[in-house]
Parts: sequence; structure tokens; C-alpha cells
Amino acid sequence: MENCIAAIATALAPAGLGVVRLSGKDAIKIADRFFKSFKKLELKTNKNLFKN
Repeated sequence: MENCIAAIATALAPAGLGVVRLSGKDAIKIADRFFKSFKKLELKTNKNLFKN
């Protein structure tokens, strides 16, 4: 079973920015429902993000 997980990634205190982490098979589809961008969201893996 492949679950989608959402988690608050910032402190529970007043701030100018709030971060929510999403992971799982449908994370891009779910984020696309709430996040509006000029460019289409792309799926990136840790392998692509953290190059040595």
C-alpha cells in the first residue's frame, strides 16, 4: 500500500512562512490542488536534489 503523508515542517509559532512536507505517490496531484504556480509542478527525487 502506498500512502501519501503530509507533515508540518515549521515551528508551531507565529511566522511569515509555513512549510508543509508532502510525500507519496499522489503528492504532486494533491499539491497541485492547493498550490498555484506559473510552471507545472514536476516530480523530483532526492537523487536529483542532492547531487555530490
